[in-house]
Amino acid sequence: MAYGCEQALVETKPMKRLATKWLGTTHLGDRSSNHYLTRALRRITLPENANVLDAGCSNGAHSFHLAERHPDWKITGIDFDAEKIARARTISALKGAKNLSFQTGDLHDIQFTDLFHLIFSMHVFTFLRDDVAVLKRFFKALKRGGYLILSTPTPAAPSSISGPIRKLFQPSKLSQTLITKREDFTANTPVACNVERDGYSKEEIAQKLNEAGFHPLSITHPAGPFWQSAWEIETALAKRRLLKMLLHPFLLFLVDLDHWLSMEYPYPLGRDCLIVAQRPA
Repeated sequence: MAYGCEQALVETKPMKRLATKWLGTTHLGDRSSNHYLTRALRRITLPENANVLDAGCSNGAHSFHLAERHPDWKITGIDFDAEKIARARTISALKGAKNLSFQTGDLHDIQFTDLFHLIFSMHVFTFLRDDVAVLKRFFKALKRGGYLILSTPTPAAPSSISGPIRKLFQPSKLSQTLITKREDFTANTPVACNVERDGYSKEEIAQKLNEAGFHPLSITHPAGPFWQSAWEIETALAKRRLLKMLLHPFLLFLVDLDHWLSMEYPYPLGRDCLIVAQRPA
């Protein structure tokens, strides 16, 4: 089963429903998060009846993917967004999933104690109000010897695309003017939005893990040049929908290729942090 294909069960747009059913999620960042999680899981050993928390589960795609592959695991997804949790519960009911549950909640307030063999949280930490406080709650929620898997962005770095190629995807002066005006309007409008902080360096995330009591097992940079090129092109084409649609299958291929290589890179050639840590036994 392709990662995210269960989302087709509640997709209302026919073309997107068909694409999701056969290809899984087509969002580059979500697709990468699944690759990261798969890679991290190869580095740890869990019991057959593992109790797992998907912290910041969004629409539940990671939970559904793991539930299919590990039917004996008990997986709980938690997210503050009630609409996304409702969507995940609807999909779970349609699939008749037996080892999944979803609940609405703030990671700052979870009250679990010595319950989980594994907690994973993919691309969530840079949105948190107090990341160390959440890490301490994760520490308390894990069983002794339990594992924590995190993925977070890294700080901004130079482009991985050469100058001549980058110019091909730069917006025209007219479209750039329209984008700037729209951003100015948004900046002065009281709209609700999630604001993401800058990413973490290896040293920063290691310090936070140690402060919470964790023992870091590995901190790597899994997103290589192919991934970076795909993401930069996707971002540059945000306002050029037709070209973005035509190139998107190729960008998906680049993302998958990057992770099929399963290489680790030094920053800034490799971006994002993939962290595997453990609560001491």
